[in-house]
Amino acid sequence: MIREALLAAVARPRRPYKSSSTPRLWPSGLGRCPRQSMLRVLGVKAEGGFPAQLQIAMELGNRFEDSTFAYLKQVFGTAIRQSVRVKDAYWSGKIDFLLTTDSDTYIVEHKATGDKWFDYEQGLPKDEHVCQACLYRHLYQQQFNVDPKVLLFYRSWSSWAEFALTEEEEGVRCKGQVNDLEVSRWKWVRPTEKRLALEGYLSDGVLPPVPDKPSAEQGCLFRGKPTCSYYSVCFPEGGHHR
Repeated sequence: MIREALLAAVARPRRPYKSSSTPRLWPSGLGRCPRQSMLRVLGVKAEGGFPAQLQIAMELGNRFEDSTFAYLKQVFGTAIRQSVRVKDAYWSGKIDFLLTTDSDTYIVEHKATGDKWFDYEQGLPKDEHVCQACLYRHLYQQQFNVDPKVLLFYRSWSSWAEFALTEEEEGVRCKGQVNDLEVSRWKWVRPTEKRLALEGYLSDGVLPPVPDKPSAEQGCLFRGKPTCSYYSVCFPEGGHHR
């Protein structure tokens, strides 16, 4: 009874993309499937919505973020803000937390995740989160002529991780702590390169090519089952692209 009530409370249809004269990409899509980002921007209808269990997880993630912000507000007061909008001709998104001190400005991207697989095989930070956070830095710098520092924070029920990100030519250096353990990790991702590629697709109004086959790495599948709401657009016959 309780589970059904919870599902009924959080389950809601996926909000359709609102078209405008200047449709924009979402920073959260950088580092993920570029085709998915462009299908959304071009107004291609997605099938179904988020699975109910995923919607619960998303709702709990929002609650974790609000909880973290409430605590940070006690420490930093008006120096910290939540959901700060940044945008340009291609992108539009909201920075989770923006902290301004006397000497520096910090962009903080907040992620909630589960305890069981927290930092599985030292997988944190995730590539797509690194790309998203670095893109926020690009956009903020363009918009306000200030080069902020970037922090990526992960929180679960009993674990946490914090990384300071430094974008370099060949990738992103991630230095910080995982549950009080000092770590330094390297991500072989190039946020600027990925950004320019997607902006090129948007400028031309074309879709990136379909992958040769669906994969979990691309975000098409999870445990062998389709998870992307555009799966049938890319693979109308279940596994053969058009």
